[in-house]
Amino acid sequence: MAAMTDDLFGNKLRYYRKLRNFTQEELADQVGISPTHITNIEKGRKGVSLEVLRLICKKLDVSVTDVLPYEYGREDLHLREKLIAETISVMNELDTEKLGVVRTMIGALRG
Repeated sequence: MAAMTDDLFGNKLRYYRKLRNFTQEELADQVGISPTHITNIEKGRKGVSLEVLRLICKKLDVSVTDVLPYEYGREDLHLREKLIAETISVMNELDTEKLGVVRTMIGALRG
């Protein structure tokens, strides 16, 4: 599965983690990944799967759109079309179980 990596994204995750008074170790334990992975995500050295992103956002009580870099949320038509094409490309490679996870995430994003 494609992973998202971005310094701004990592900075936003760090901001919300600290705002919620979580250490990297506590958040990692709650999400089921290593503290080193949290460090690497926050520093933009490692990506994060959609499932881990969903779990982190749930633990931090923020929406996925709260942690995405600004450019991901802009109403720029070209960027929007590119993101949709990339998403469809990734989804075409997923098995049925992972597509179910994506469907759940879409439902969560809709509120």
